Amino acid sequence: MSINMNDLLAFLRSIEDQAGDRPGKIAGIVGEKFPTCTVGDMKRAFETLAMEERERAAELLRESEQITLQMRVFEGLPPDTEFIDACRIKAAAGDWQAQRLLAEMESPEYRRREALGHAAYLAQGWKEDPADPDALIWPGPGKPPEMEGAELVDWFQRTHPRQARKFR
Repeated sequence: MSINMNDLLAFLRSIEDQAGDRPGKIAGIVGEKFPTCTVGDMKRAFETLAMEERERAAELLRESEQITLQMRVFEGLPPDTEFIDACRIKAAAGDWQAQRLLAEMESPEYRRREALGHAAYLAQGWKEDPADPDALIWPGPGKPPEMEGAELVDWFQRTHPRQARKFR
């Protein structure tokens, strides 16, 4: 009888803190939950988890490079400078990276994605901050939803298709 690899992966992710780095402990816990799990199953599961970790590390590296670039754009400017204004100032001074960022932010596709994301947050229950028209606040009760980025936009397009079509 074969095991469901998705179930095994989900279980391994759930016991990560519980088992720590002790292979014997992991094997024992997995053996209790999946008695038919083979060495090959475990090997494939750990290879999959390792691949996911490498992908996450690469994503963090890309995010770090993007944040570093954005911080560099602000160098030498007053702390209350808006990012797009910082890009305009640095682009006018010949900074090619700021020119690239500015071209992206002023593109119709970028503006469409931003408007779609804004609408998705509003549909999720966020409110516009009266003190700052570019900011959103969570009115409560409870914690705000954790969905963001592409996941949030996908949700919005699935659950509010008529509204989402306005941004095409």
